[in-house]
Amino acid sequence: MTQTSVPPPGLPADLSGLAVEVARGMLAAECPDTRWRVAVDCLEDLGATAVIGARVDRHRRIPLRFRATLRPSVLRSYEREEMWRHDTIVRHVATRADAMIWRTARPFDPDDPLAGPFGAFVRDSGERAIACFSAPDGRHRRSLTFCSTLPAREVLAPGNLRRLGIAARLLLPWIDWPEVCTGPDFLDTGRETLTRREGETLRLLASGLQNARIADTMGISEATVAKHLRNAHHKLRARTREEAVARAIEDGRIDPDRTTPE
Repeated sequence: MTQTSVPPPGLPADLSGLAVEVARGMLAAECPDTRWRVAVDCLEDLGATAVIGARVDRHRRIPLRFRATLRPSVLRSYEREEMWRHDTIVRHVATRADAMIWRTARPFDPDDPLAGPFGAFVRDSGERAIACFSAPDGRHRRSLTFCSTLPAREVLAPGNLRRLGIAARLLLPWIDWPEVCTGPDFLDTGRETLTRREGETLRLLASGLQNARIADTMGISEATVAKHLRNAHHKLRARTREEAVARAIEDGRIDPDRTTPE
């Protein structure tokens, strides 16, 4: 992946300094986690109390990757209530290239039927100002969202809003994702659904059966069993059979109480 952070021409001194600071920080960073920290520090200096990075599926209009410095209780609520299905900001990123700016005094898009519950969620979380910026990411889009509990008239004042726009333009090309996205600030909202056959194959594997017995039990060939397991590994982003079974049980995709042969 090739990243660039070229300062736009004609910037005043303070914004040129911001561009240089971003470039230095990103060039010194050695991994996605460090680059994420550089982005967070930059936006916090501009008034963010939380930062969200996402890779958005343009067609399904959901986040495939989601990383945030939101309070743990807010992040868990977002996941538990499947608020990512109603996220107006994500829908904006999926369908439009312009920035989305929001203040507590202004409702989300009234024409969006999903705006209501999401708007209430944002208000309940205490955010008073949001600015989201995005860029192409192959077939998807990547986004950085600035969230603040500070007064919108301060953090979204024209001068600071321009700084945010420049910062986002510089930071977005550098935002990428670890191969394995785990930790308290990650949500894997874009997980793919296992088919019934893939889930059954994993269930029988968890019970201790090998491919030949699984094939006999399910009435399919060993080649088909292997295909189901490969698909499940891919969807679960697992490296081994054991990891695939563990993730399927943890995610509730197979029932751990039904892991014995029938």
